[in-house]
Formats: sequence, structure tokens, C-alpha cells
Amino acid sequence: MHFSIENAIAETSRVQRYSVIAHVKPILLLIILSAQAALPLRARDSSAVEFLNARPGVEYVGDEPCQKCHPSEYETFKKTGMGQSMSSPRGTDRSGLDFRGVALRDNSSRRMFTSSVRGDKILHTVSQSDSTGKEIFSETEEIAFAVGSGEHGLSFVILRGGQFFMSPISYYTSQHRWDLTPGYAAGLYRDFTRGATELCIDCHSGLPQRALEFPHRYLNPPFRILAIGCERCHGPGQNHVERRTAGLDDSANGKATIVNPKKLPPRLRDDVCYQCHYSGDARVLRPGKRNSDFRPGTLLDDVVSIFSVPAARKGASFEALGHVEQLKLSQCRTADREELSCITCHDPHVQPGGVNAVNWFRDKCLSCHTKESCQMPLPRRQSTTPPDNCLACHMPKRSLGNVAHTALTDHRIPRGSASESIDSVPPFPEPEPDLYWHNRPVDAKDPDLRSLALAYAELAHHSPYYEKRAFPILQRAAEASPEDTEIQGAYGLFLTTAHPSQEELRLARQALERAIASGSKSIQVRIALGNLLLKTGNQDALRLLEEALGIDPFSSSAGLALARAYYQTGDSRKAISTLNQILSSDPGNPDARKIAQELGSSH
Repeated sequence: MHFSIENAIAETSRVQRYSVIAHVKPILLLIILSAQAALPLRARDSSAVEFLNARPGVEYVGDEPCQKCHPSEYETFKKTGMGQSMSSPRGTDRSGLDFRGVALRDNSSRRMFTSSVRGDKILHTVSQSDSTGKEIFSETEEIAFAVGSGEHGLSFVILRGGQFFMSPISYYTSQHRWDLTPGYAAGLYRDFTRGATELCIDCHSGLPQRALEFPHRYLNPPFRILAIGCERCHGPGQNHVERRTAGLDDSANGKATIVNPKKLPPRLRDDVCYQCHYSGDARVLRPGKRNSDFRPGTLLDDVVSIFSVPAARKGASFEALGHVEQLKLSQCRTADREELSCITCHDPHVQPGGVNAVNWFRDKCLSCHTKESCQMPLPRRQSTTPPDNCLACHMPKRSLGNVAHTALTDHRIPRGSASESIDSVPPFPEPEPDLYWHNRPVDAKDPDLRSLALAYAELAHHSPYYEKRAFPILQRAAEASPEDTEIQGAYGLFLTTAHPSQEELRLARQALERAIASGSKSIQVRIALGNLLLKTGNQDALRLLEEALGIDPFSSSAGLALARAYYQTGDSRKAISTLNQILSSDPGNPDARKIAQELGSSH
């Protein structure tokens, strides 16, 4: 790849030269490091075997056809965390977990959370009372699905109008207790208003079915395949099943009909795991793509670009390093570059536990190391329970700062019994760029300005460091891609924050209007543009805010914006009606309650 500052200036002729020169250095460093990491992969990726089931149009068939030829793998996989990633809980049938008699009180919000069973339905309730004990509101919702295998815990989702929302209470297996769902204790979310993200649903389910015209709605039923199945790692099985059923071999015209991750080049092999186990700090979908479009045997970056913040810049605003980033710090990984992968130690078909797990992973360690290489005295090694437990020293359990009551294995594989924080080790010996982009396309010739700009825009919400760097990159991307829906929306939203000038408000309006004209379904874009137009008396403001609430009728932010707009334009009746609509699905909304009471008492 050939890239220089002069090329960047020439390719962005509509952008002021000083802006490029001042801000291209971190991007250039990022690109150079990414290119260096990608060069050894180019030949291996280009010579990879093509799998016919990686092509669009090949259908998913579910796990049952696999069982006929692979019964042992089927039986053991169904007992793993992936095989039990999502379920439809009924009463007390989930590993003996009793959903009755659960009662939690959060003193900071003065809310009570309870769980009960009615027939085979599981109900979660949120209620609040005032200082005298008088009930302010109570909301009860039926649990649709349990998310998670139960190994670390279970969270729960409700289904409302084709949209998934999280329950505010979860079960934590390690503590054998119910508590608030992550994020609720910190006050980031409230009641049943937290939408389950697309990535959450995609990575915990087998095959979701989305309504194409609405970004966050699902069909009925919402899943063709409920839990993660064989095809998540092997790809859709239509071709393979058809040929095997007909008594034919596993290939057609010399091309395999099913993916075997072990036979993939390192980059493609790792992408199979990274689709869910590498969340990063910013994920940017390619235009027109969704997370579920990824197929094993293809590059993950063809669907989504994943960016990580260097460990030195991670603070309270970012999650701790995940397993992928930790493994990249390991000397076991860096010693042989890419040969060590997730499936070196993990067999997705089998999940050993207890003593079996200790023996299993010790055998994995001894496939590369020897017993004599361990420097710990034999009596001390034998004193662990169970004895000779490599994991106890080299992969200890560490608490997660972003998930309460849960500990996960340290995948840095430190040489000794490390006591330092997971985030305390510099990630790479090279000078750290602003971001790491580990799954950059190997055939990229130019900087992917779009992905970088959207990544910076996402990170700007969490860190002043990235907020300062987001603007010039977003500005260049917006001028280079005037019809890109996501870029124009992100640029317009960024301009409306932090006391913008009149010129910035003018540019924001233009960008938001371009985003909608290009087909944006974002309610945030419509709310921002509606509020801008409302200040100028433009009647299109009401139309935009009505559109936002129509796209997501459960959005309290859209409803409140529309109610305020109705009130400002003199239509108190519609304002009260909109507030009542909010309270019908979000009865605990304090702003809607307060405004509704004020309007009701004044009319």
C-alpha cells in the first residue's frame, strides 16, 4: 500500500490543507501499523480455499440435519455455552432456577423489582412508591427469552411491538443471586426502556429474523433458529446437506460445500470467533450490512470494522480488555504471530468443567510446553486443588469492572501469577496509535476514511480525547461522501453538541437533511433536525418528530421532543396525548409524568 500526506491532500481537495496536515498523522500511523500487520496475510488469504456455502443465497438449515451424521458433536455441543446461548424459560425449568419470590430494592432510585410466575409465564415487575409509601407506578412485563447459557448468569428480554428490551434484573450464577442488570446500578438505564442491541441479539441467537423496513424490529417469530448452532461457525448448510443426503462427497467442482475453521488461513479462521468474541470499543458496519450478514470463510471486515482503544487510554468510560485483545498481549501469541488461536485450546463442540477442565487445558499447555519448563517447585504445584493446575497461575480469574458478580479468565497468559490489572500492560511494543484496527481489509489501497470517521464519532461519546479528534475526521468524511447516510447523520449530530455556533448549526442542518434524503431511519437524526427547525419556526419540525415516534413508538426521547414541540406551537391537547402515549409503555418516566401533571393542572 502506498500512502503519503501529499496523497491525502490531493484526494481531499475540497478540504482545507491545514486540516489534513494537522490531523493526518494519527491516521497515517494507524494505517501503517495496520498494513504491516496485514502484509504476511495477503498471500495466504488470496490462496484460501473457496467455500461454496460462503456465497449469498445459500440457506441455513438448522442443527437437526447435522445430527444425523455428527451425533456425538451434536450432543456435546448442545451442552456448551454456545449451544445454550438463548432459551425460552418457563416457570422453574431453567436448571432449577426459581423465578418466584424474587424481590430487590434499589435505594438510589427507590424502585422495587420482583419476579413471579403465572402459569408457565415468567413476569418481572418494576414499581416505585413515594416517601409516604403511596405507589407512583407499577409496570409488569412477560419475559420472552433468557439470554446467556447460565454459566456466568442469565439476563432476560421482553418483546414489545416487535422490539426487544432488557429486564432490569438478572441472575448471577457465581453468586447464586439476583441483582440489577449491568448498567442499571450506575443509572445508565431505567426500567424496561433499555433496548437490546443488534449485536447482543445476533451473537446470542442462532438466526434472527428482522423486519427490513424498521431497524430494530423483528418478525414473528423473531428467530428461525433460537440458540447458536453448527452453522454459526461452519456456515449455512444447504449445499452440504443436499450433497450428503444424495450420497455425494463434500465438494463440488473442487470447492468445499461446508466451512471447516481449522482449515482456514489464520485471518479467516480468527474472524469466525471474532464475529462475536471481539467486541472492540467501536464497531462500524459497512454500508448496507448487518452483523448477521457475516459468513464463515469470508473476511469479517467485509461486514463490520472493529476498532480497539489502546490500553493506556482505556479508563472508566471503556470496558476492560476483552479476550481477543488479551490474547494479542500473550507471549504465547506473539512468539509465533498467528498460529495460536481460540481453537488451539477451545473445542467449540465440547466444554469441559471442573477437574476435567483443568486436565483438558493442562494437556493443551503441554502440547507446546513441557513439565520441566515449569519453574514452580513440585510440592507447590501439587498443593493446588486440583494439583498441577496451569490455569491457577497462568490464566487466573479476574473480576469484570463492567459486569457485576462475574469473573472471566485472563487470556494474557502471564508467565507468573500476575497481580497487575488487565489494563496495566502496554498492548504492543510499537508506538500506540489512536486506534487499533486489527481486521482491516487486506486489499485496501487507501485509508478507509468512512470507517475511521464513524469509529471516532462513536468513541467521542465516551472520551474527550476522541471527541477532540472526531471533528476533523468527520468533516473530511462528510465532504468526501455527501450521500453517505451514516456519515452525514454522525456529522450533523456531532455539530449539534457543545454549544455550536450559528455556522455549525447551518452545517448541521445540511448534514442531517442529507442523511434523511439518503434514506436514514435514525430517530436521533430526526429529533436533532426537528429541534433545529423548531427554533426557526419551521413547521417541518413537527413532521420530523412525528416520523421519529412513528419509527420507534417506544422511544421516550422522541415522544418527549414531540410533546414539547406540540406545546411550543400551542397544541396542548396533542402534547398531553403524546405524553400519555409515552407513559403507556414507560410509566416510570419522570419527565413525562412531571410535564403531563403540569399541563393537566394548567388546562
